[in-house]
Amino acid sequence: MQKKLQLLTGAHIALWIATAAWAALSETGLVPTDYAAPSPETTYALDMLSIATAIGGGWAAMRLLSLEYVRRKIADAPLPAALAAYGRWASLRLAVMGLALWYNVAVYYACTAHTTAAYCLLIAAGASLFCIPSVKDFEALRSNNGKKP
Repeated sequence: MQKKLQLLTGAHIALWIATAAWAALSETGLVPTDYAAPSPETTYALDMLSIATAIGGGWAAMRLLSLEYVRRKIADAPLPAALAAYGRWASLRLAVMGLALWYNVAVYYACTAHTTAAYCLLIAAGASLFCIPSVKDFEALRSNNGKKP
């Protein structure tokens, strides 16, 4: 159990490192920046998608383990199956947060004249801190009959 949760935590940390590396390489000029000059309509669409991925993705990832279906799947299953279910749902949370982080960092460095993606990147990064898998969350889901404290 501990090994699987450490692997999930390591994947979460790797997501942060990859995002930070992408930003650092873009800031130093090793990766091209400001390569897109979108029209005002495209800028509006990119900004709205940035907001949707940051706020919607962050909210969805943070609330995923609170869904009744997910709580019951983890609480009612035997320990190995519950751990596997928790791993699947934690991986889905990681994928949602990865999409939000990487989309916003890509849009920000593609057209740096607009700062909406930068703010949305900060929102998504903050939300991802609340999605780190832990033994405490897993045990709380198991011990409270599927109700997260």
